[in-house]
Amino acid sequence: MVLWAEVMPYNVACFRDFVSSGGEIDVYSWGKSKKLTPYDPPLIEGVRYFAESDFSASEMIGKLHAFRPDLVVVAGRMEKKYLEVAMAARKMKIPVAGCSDNQYTGDIRQIMAKVFSGLLYRKYFDFMLVPGLYQYEYMRFLGFSRKQIKFPQYCADTTLFEKAYHARGKDFSQRDTILFTGRMLPVKGVDILIDAFMDLIDEGFNGKLVLVGGGDRYHDRLDHDKIKSYGFLDQSEMLSLLPRVRVFCLPSRDEAWGLVIHEFAAAGMPVVTTQAVGAATAFVREGYNGFMADQGDKESLKRALKKIFALGEGEWLAFSDRSYALSRQITPALWTSTIKSMIRC
Repeated sequence: MVLWAEVMPYNVACFRDFVSSGGEIDVYSWGKSKKLTPYDPPLIEGVRYFAESDFSASEMIGKLHAFRPDLVVVAGRMEKKYLEVAMAARKMKIPVAGCSDNQYTGDIRQIMAKVFSGLLYRKYFDFMLVPGLYQYEYMRFLGFSRKQIKFPQYCADTTLFEKAYHARGKDFSQRDTILFTGRMLPVKGVDILIDAFMDLIDEGFNGKLVLVGGGDRYHDRLDHDKIKSYGFLDQSEMLSLLPRVRVFCLPSRDEAWGLVIHEFAAAGMPVVTTQAVGAATAFVREGYNGFMADQGDKESLKRALKKIFALGEGEWLAFSDRSYALSRQITPALWTSTIKSMIRC
């Protein structure tokens, strides 16, 4: 049983892999009143979707008793109903895995969370699923043992994005685009990216900038023939853009994980991002398949982008191959294996 906030394509890739080995999943997630995107997950044999808003806590616990899953996964500790189901599952001796993508910072809020971790976390969860190193640090800080902390919480639909890598072709001269995908918000560093790009244009840069994501926060700054802004695109539409892309850029000021880094690494894209992005710890190596910029620093971002565009064709292809290789660290099959390991425990 999976209690999630909003089901996205990366969840579906993992669900599909799990049920392909004979498993079943009941998924409870936000209804349409809470959804942040228009995405609706496809129907998959062995996966049943429910809107949590259609059930009270007691009704969800009734569903738990009827389904009797081997594991409950909770991603959405803010939902009181989910925690009540977690407690009911533990009383039934069903293991419960929480999820956390919060990075360790050691600030006062996290110190308080450590003091009360028995009530906030360990009361509900036998295991914690985390996406990466920064989150592992935090769970250890809260008192979870190494055996209780499991990887990965997230996995891109690597099978889908690998298609772009395998079909990348050799027409390097057409790759003139910087691609950003994400919400159009300051936390994502979109303003810094636009400013850096405009400076590069003034310096004679001949590339393009493509922005994909919901919101129109920067609409008044996008009236330029070398900037193209899309709203929400599904994954197949995003893949259609990739033959022109030289680099994927996620210049976030703050980013707990950033699954898009995994997606575009799987597509064989060199990456420019910042140290704030958790996924960079797994999928980006400085000077190997991308470059790191300092968050909130336009000049640092410009230098990183210039380095990518200074690569010759052979160097760019090597960066592309390395991005793809790094992306293979985490696959839906690994997620399935991790889920099964908690069931066996």
